[in-house]
Amino acid sequence: MSPDAMMMLFNLIIFIFGTYGVILAVRMKKSGKPPSFLISEEEAERIEDVPGFCYRLYLPTLILGIAACVYSILMCCIQYLVRQHLAKVTAGICFLAVCLWYVRKLQSIKEAYMS
Repeated sequence: MSPDAMMMLFNLIIFIFGTYGVILAVRMKKSGKPPSFLISEEEAERIEDVPGFCYRLYLPTLILGIAACVYSILMCCIQYLVRQHLAKVTAGICFLAVCLWYVRKLQSIKEAYMS
């Protein structure tokens, strides 16, 4: 498999992950139940205010999903149109920063809502 094909596959996987994140966030907001993809059942049982937890987690999950979709599309554009290594590195660092922000946000929300 060529490096370009491998990167396209990687970008497709990231796009699917982002789409799933957006769907997960919207579903969580509508149902008022945290998804098992984000927290385990043991953790879900310890949540004191489930609607408040879902409300606080909705926006960060939505942002992560959108960022993953944008990143994968941007990487495809950079790969085939721009071909700038610096642009790839910058996009990767920005996406990694969003992922780290999300992990820290998820941890702080868990701490605030779990007994």
